[in-house]
Amino acid sequence: MIRPMRQSDITEMHGIALRSLDENYLPEIFYEFYAMWSSGQIVSCDFLGKPIGFICCTKLMDGGCRIMLFAVDAQWRGRGKGSELLDAVKRVAVMERIRYITLEVRAENIKAQAFYRRHGFIELDRMRSYYNDGGDAVRMDLFLS
Repeated sequence: MIRPMRQSDITEMHGIALRSLDENYLPEIFYEFYAMWSSGQIVSCDFLGKPIGFICCTKLMDGGCRIMLFAVDAQWRGRGKGSELLDAVKRVAVMERIRYITLEVRAENIKAQAFYRRHGFIELDRMRSYYNDGGDAVRMDLFLS
């Protein structure tokens, strides 16, 4: 089940982020994203309603939106949950007349880059030392019509 994030989801979302992402995020970041653009915060839930994945986006001043955090718990990967979350963000973006979606992904994360390409994203830039550990990033965009 895909649905808008609730503030009560934040503890589970933070746990997924800690287990799945290689940067450390404080739980407060989810509250900040929610306050900035509540409809850009979407969760995927198991059959009991417990979050198993999430995507957090912010609106940009130039008519785009940016995927800030995106993760699916390891035991749920490979089942289409990430695609469902990304498709949900695309629907929200189109309804709100957003022109493009942008994100950064680690340069060495070829699997994630291939996932985004399958969903229509194109590589636009490479950024040196983008991450806290000095890792490089690839910026990818999806242009919406």
